[in-house]
Amino acid sequence: MAPTTEDDESARTSRALLQTAQTTTSDLYAILSLPNPSQSPDNLSPTPASLKKAWRTAALTWHPDKNIGKEELAADKLDEARKAFEILSDDAARAAYDGRQRAGREKKEREEKLEGRRRAMKEELEAAERNGFGGGLGVKRKAEAGGQETEAQKVARLGDEARRRVAEMNARKKTEREEAMKPHVTEKPKVEAEFAAGLRDGASGEKGTSQKAAVAGGDALQAQEEALMAKLREFQRKKEAKQAAQHGAAVKT
Repeated sequence: MAPTTEDDESARTSRALLQTAQTTTSDLYAILSLPNPSQSPDNLSPTPASLKKAWRTAALTWHPDKNIGKEELAADKLDEARKAFEILSDDAARAAYDGRQRAGREKKEREEKLEGRRRAMKEELEAAERNGFGGGLGVKRKAEAGGQETEAQKVARLGDEARRRVAEMNARKKTEREEAMKPHVTEKPKVEAEFAAGLRDGASGEKGTSQKAAVAGGDALQAQEEALMAKLREFQRKKEAKQAAQHGAAVKT
């Protein structure tokens, strides 16, 4: 079924109401003398019946016949009430308007809390400075003003001086340690060079000894091999002689 002209008109009206709800800065609930639920969780959202009643009341209040001499003002107020009633009566437009109102209220609360914390911090810093617990700045301002140093200011000044002296002492000890380490650092390459030379000499000696041992071991193996070969030759000679004797005996018979 194709949409009718009335449907098109209703859709255009809803879009226009939604756009107005998203851009208006007016308190639509206040225009109709209704509690704004976006401003407080205790405020209940008005029912359709209460909206109609509020609209009728506003229409009677700002009717031009009841505002002789203020017709232009009455007409503007009546137009505002009509627009407020139309937006709050449309579910989508009302939801969009309430969401914007709620977001604005939460933002305002966050800003107020932040401003309160900033104000409290500023007051604490100013009080600490006045009492001398802000370090040298409060003492300096007090001295510039020509006033007498208070007990709190004296404690703060002595604390600053003690911290400064401790820092200077630590820096001095660090410098002394670095100076004491310098001879060791200078001798370190020399010690390392001597140690490396000793390793090289030791390695050379061990290498020579190993070579001599290897030569001696080689000579012993060679002597054993020659003795074994001599035994083999002797065994071969005896074997051949025995075969020859056996062959001669066989020929004689």
